[in-house]
Amino acid sequence: MLPSEQIKRLKQRGRKSNLTESELQDFKNWVLNQNRKGIICGGNECIDYLYQKYAWKPSKSSISRILKKIRISSHKTISKEPTQLQPKFHKKLENFKLELNQLVIDKTKKYPNFNIWVMDKKGIWNHHPSRRTYTSIDNPMPYVKELSNNQKDTIAVTVSFKGEAKDLFWIKRGDILIMDNLGVHHYSKGVQKIKDQGIQIKYLHPYSATHLTPLDNSVFKILEDKLRSNGSRRFANYFDKIETVNRLWKTITSKKVKNQFKKCELPYCRVKYSNKDDKDDKIILSRLIEDIINREEERKKNKKKRIKNKNKKEN
Repeated sequence: MLPSEQIKRLKQRGRKSNLTESELQDFKNWVLNQNRKGIICGGNECIDYLYQKYAWKPSKSSISRILKKIRISSHKTISKEPTQLQPKFHKKLENFKLELNQLVIDKTKKYPNFNIWVMDKKGIWNHHPSRRTYTSIDNPMPYVKELSNNQKDTIAVTVSFKGEAKDLFWIKRGDILIMDNLGVHHYSKGVQKIKDQGIQIKYLHPYSATHLTPLDNSVFKILEDKLRSNGSRRFANYFDKIETVNRLWKTITSKKVKNQFKKCELPYCRVKYSNKDDKDDKIILSRLIEDIINREEERKKNKKKRIKNKNKKEN
């Protein structure tokens, strides 16, 4: 509920909420009850509701401001995860885990190298609701692009159930696709392309990502835990390889790659490789990391020399 003092301050700044505290609480309850496909409520729907019920037609910026004040971070997500699931969500989660376990058993018989993919448009270390999990798909990036809000902010890593990192940006065909229930994941063209490849799609229900244990411990957080404990040199040995570097630069912007290295406390510089031969497209990630580390060490040495020479001149 929005305190009356905050309403006064809003009015003093020329930002009128036009809603009383009881009306704000009623609006909050309505928003939370509009859950569909993982999206709580759209901005236009909020405007229509307020106009029809209270004869007030706010701008979208006003909607965002009000949602923030009633502790809903935006018109798409809740700002805070519940500590306990509601009974209906808990039942759905238990059913989903049982179904997922059976799917894993069935798929493992046919695909011994069964992997789960972890995707996150903000990076592989962030938390729900932006995390996506899914299994093997052949040449996944074009299909993932259809399912993503912003492809340049998407990066993926495969993780097996044993917690071992596999190949980057390369998924095998023939497994199950598991994603969180964001509306964008229901994009019809992207879903159809995946189904055309013979991929079975499963959606997590709202709020389930933080409650999937032990799946949460074995898949969702493994990269975060590993990369926290490992240093730069160990990171070079943790991942196996990057395949088709040219495809990497086309689908994932260099800025995003730079941010990933930064999160791992690694220096970054773009390294170009020839694409004349297919063999040149496949490089060992450790080679790339070592090259980057060596360049950074050389840069630090040169910096020390410059400082030393500068001090000599001053003396």
